[in-house]
Amino acid sequence: MMPGMGDKPRKPDSDSEFEPIPLADPDPPPEAPKKDRPRKRTPKPPHPLPEAGAASTSAASASQTVTVGQRPSSRQSTADKVHCHQHPEEIGKWWCSVCQAPVCRDCVVIEDDRSAKRPVAYCKGCGKPCKLNKAAKYSDEYDNSPFRARLARGFAYPVQGYNWVILLMLSVIMAAPLLLSLAFPLVLIVFFPFVALWLVTWMFDVLGESARGSRDMPNLALPVDFWQDLVRPVVLFLCAWFASFGPALIAWYYIPEEVGVLGYAQIMAVPLLAIAGHIVFPMMMLVVTLYESPLAIRPSLIIDGINTMGIDYLILLVLLALVPMVVSFALTMVGPFAVVLAVPAALYLMALNMHLLGQLYHANRRKLGWFI
Repeated sequence: MMPGMGDKPRKPDSDSEFEPIPLADPDPPPEAPKKDRPRKRTPKPPHPLPEAGAASTSAASASQTVTVGQRPSSRQSTADKVHCHQHPEEIGKWWCSVCQAPVCRDCVVIEDDRSAKRPVAYCKGCGKPCKLNKAAKYSDEYDNSPFRARLARGFAYPVQGYNWVILLMLSVIMAAPLLLSLAFPLVLIVFFPFVALWLVTWMFDVLGESARGSRDMPNLALPVDFWQDLVRPVVLFLCAWFASFGPALIAWYYIPEEVGVLGYAQIMAVPLLAIAGHIVFPMMMLVVTLYESPLAIRPSLIIDGINTMGIDYLILLVLLALVPMVVSFALTMVGPFAVVLAVPAALYLMALNMHLLGQLYHANRRKLGWFI
């Protein structure tokens, strides 16, 4: 007989064994619309702390430079748009629209474009013309104060920071051949011309760095290319000097022996031409340094630059005339120590003059518009 057929139903052992099934509500409440339903917010777990090398990895990836021809991310930071993509320590004064990256003075070639009637900077990577980098132009790293406000810092430039160490090292290098020549005259003939050429190169470096707005003195680096590092700066210096003082030398040399009306006029013209040479020589130096070519010595560019700078250029001329006289008078007051301090004092004046000239350009760069 199969189970469950004809058997009596078993009585539950307790009342809780079988619970009654509740009846469904005949009229359930209407369901709330989805937009009114409260959302369940699941708390997010806290962010894990970065590992020891994560910070350096992220910083390295953030400061990763952009190679030539590679477009940087659209979220590139302002600092990346200010500094050169090949030389992160330099300010990217120009912006290459092809490489989509800022470039500095070492990454461009400046040529005179006659159609544009002004020099144009061409990118060395792609060869295309560059435009002014506005992010660098208006960045905080550029000192936009007027030239007269920079004079106090300018006099402290040769000795501020680590600049005095470079000045001291250069003084030792310059004084060593002079001292050794007292015992070995051949040393002065062999080594001093090389040191003099190196000094002219360093002078151009100070002027170039100051024209960019830098307050740090360029380091002393041994020349690698004889023409580029030694001969070329000297050629530029001689071109600027002869263009400034050449007319006075020519007028003095060709004074006739029998002084007549023309001779007296020529004699009077010599000091006037010499004064004119002192007036235009700083601008000549500035032009050949920034354009890196003696072809930039053009009367229109020189006269327009002096006229644009105006009172600032006049202040510079007065300082270039008075400061050497003050330093020379101070050396005469120290007695026997004047011989020891002569070389450091001369280098101080040279660094000061080049720095003030570079700061003069940097303060008036927008009005000049040479590379804008």
